[in-house]
Amino acid sequence: MMPGDSNSYGPLSNQQIVDKLGISGITTEESIYEAGCNCNKSVRKLFSTAGYDTLLPTVGDHEIGGNEDFVVSGGKSKLLTVPEYRKAFGDGYNRDDGGLFLFNQPIGNVNPRTVGTTYEDTSFAYRHKNAFFVTVDAFKLVGDGDSNYIDRTKGFGGEGAITCDVSGDHLDWFESVLVEARRKDSSIKHIFVQAHLPIIQPVRKVSCTGQFMDGADQSQFWVIMDKYDVDIYFAGEVHSNTASKSKDPASNLVQIVSRGKVTSL
Repeated sequence: MMPGDSNSYGPLSNQQIVDKLGISGITTEESIYEAGCNCNKSVRKLFSTAGYDTLLPTVGDHEIGGNEDFVVSGGKSKLLTVPEYRKAFGDGYNRDDGGLFLFNQPIGNVNPRTVGTTYEDTSFAYRHKNAFFVTVDAFKLVGDGDSNYIDRTKGFGGEGAITCDVSGDHLDWFESVLVEARRKDSSIKHIFVQAHLPIIQPVRKVSCTGQFMDGADQSQFWVIMDKYDVDIYFAGEVHSNTASKSKDPASNLVQIVSRGKVTSL
């Protein structure tokens, strides 16, 4: 499991990528995609060479450009290339050389991917023996990205036009796979969820921007994990280690924020 920030190749200019990859005559969007695929496929190959053939990677802010790309300045700025960053992540990490999605086994009656949404190649569910894993891309563009988003009263946003949230069809899919795994399949004994952002605050932070999920442990994302008895929620982002138990005394859900960003089970 790898909860995000596996590499940091952006923001890059079109000319930098053309010079590095030797590809000429392509647009900025195409150059971002080519650079991202090159980087992500290379990281997956490194893990495979080391003996880890099944890698469950999560989108972090670095993989979609870094938070300087999230801030609107005189228009949509680099937000226009976020779809290319995200597609490069999905194609580079989660598809084989023939373009087949790697994690495509149905979870009961539910699709393992959020097909038809922004996250169809970056949020997915996967079963291994008696363990169930759900990987979630938690970066959401607010509106059409024309203005920065912040709700100081609730403490939401603050990262430009992109916020850290799981909602709508994305959240519905998340709950549906947990229903299948926890309520309908008694052979599944352990459920692990990962996204890039910590949820329970506070956590230790070292030389990082310290992004966190909107709503914290009051978010529907956390509430649903608690409802379906998720065992551990893994996060990255903060470059330090923290283990926190749910504030609800009746809950056994634990959040682990990992400095190493890779967990082998």
